[in-house]
Amino acid sequence: GMLQPTGALLIADAADGTILQTSANADEFLKSPSGGLLGLEIGELFPTLPPPQTLPQRFSVAQGELTFYARGERHYYELEPASKTNASELSKKLRFGMEAIARGTSWEDFLHDAAAQTAEVLGYDRVMIYRFHHDDHGEVIAEALRSGVESFLGLHYPASDIPAPARRVFFDNWVRMIPDVEYTPVGLSPALDPQTSKSPDLSLTAMRAVSPIHLEYLRNMGVRASLTVSIKSEGRLWGLIACHHLTPRYLDLEERAAAEVLGRFISVTLRDASKIEEYEQRRKLKIVNDDILGRLRINQDVGHEILHARPNLLDLIQADGSAAALYVNGAWDRIGEVPPDEEMDALVEWIQETHPQREIFHTDKLPLEFPRAARYRNLASGVLALSIPKTRKSFVLLFRPEKISTVRWAGNPDGKHADATGRLHPRASFSEWKDSVRDRSE
Repeated sequence: GMLQPTGALLIADAADGTILQTSANADEFLKSPSGGLLGLEIGELFPTLPPPQTLPQRFSVAQGELTFYARGERHYYELEPASKTNASELSKKLRFGMEAIARGTSWEDFLHDAAAQTAEVLGYDRVMIYRFHHDDHGEVIAEALRSGVESFLGLHYPASDIPAPARRVFFDNWVRMIPDVEYTPVGLSPALDPQTSKSPDLSLTAMRAVSPIHLEYLRNMGVRASLTVSIKSEGRLWGLIACHHLTPRYLDLEERAAAEVLGRFISVTLRDASKIEEYEQRRKLKIVNDDILGRLRINQDVGHEILHARPNLLDLIQADGSAAALYVNGAWDRIGEVPPDEEMDALVEWIQETHPQREIFHTDKLPLEFPRAARYRNLASGVLALSIPKTRKSFVLLFRPEKISTVRWAGNPDGKHADATGRLHPRASFSEWKDSVRDRSE
């Protein structure tokens, strides 16, 4: 129930508009009469407002800029000072930035331009494109910096840095801002809803206070102000545009609206850019696939056609050190360096026992899932297994070798600690911390 002091919040009963709760600074912010705001009907303050909807709406009122929306049985009204931004100039910068991003001809161009143009439009010292991996840890994959600002490009961050509740907030809100990590929180009056005795739902409230742990985290990075813009793709949170400033920085509603437009545009362009590269990759693979299938219609020697003729299965997986094996007519045929026959027999038996309903099985960490595979991790830390139902059971195994990689973390990912009172603190250092990753393939 705590807020950042960037404006005032009023919470009203949806049934009759009676104000039930206000931020502690609301009377002063609105210069309300001595009787206060509690108990007033919201229409007495803002007589021309349309009814609140589930999605936030914005309205200019005599007291400033108002954002309002409905959540369950309550209506929320956030009031901020009137925007002073030159809307025409901001619109030109935004249009130029979007055009520059759209001109990119490669995935790398798109990422670089997304960071650079966001920095240009919003004016932050550091802008990072932060991508979530499948295990929810993050990586800075593009960056734009002012001169003299430390780079975090290429660094990884553990999933606990942005836990699941925070990711849900980012998914629900395109833009989250902290103008100054040294702010003094503002409470609600009364603290609990007088009708339900519960804390209000502040999940869509722009002024919502931030966890003290996150504020300490930003201080440890040397950051004084931040802005986070969500990047969404295919119904999920793909990543973030993370903006840092070394001094306090407040964006008014006009500027935050521009940030949201950028987030939405980059999200759409991301899908287009990734699909272009995916299409080109699929086109190349289809040529190889069609060639193999065409030969199989003429020549019944399956082993020769998919393993030894060109193109073959290895042209489909396109990775250095890859190998393949085919089990047909009671024997193994192979191309490249593969595990011994008895090891492949054991692998197929394990796959059939643990995944009996799957005709296709794949993993990039075979030794971690099938410990016996540690014997040949250098040959096969990744596998794609296909069961081919025929007169007699046949299998195709495609292997990728172990690729030992070094992950560059932003500080020790296990660096959280508790003080004598049991309060958790984030890691104090974000200096590069390297970790070797084994038992995985590309």
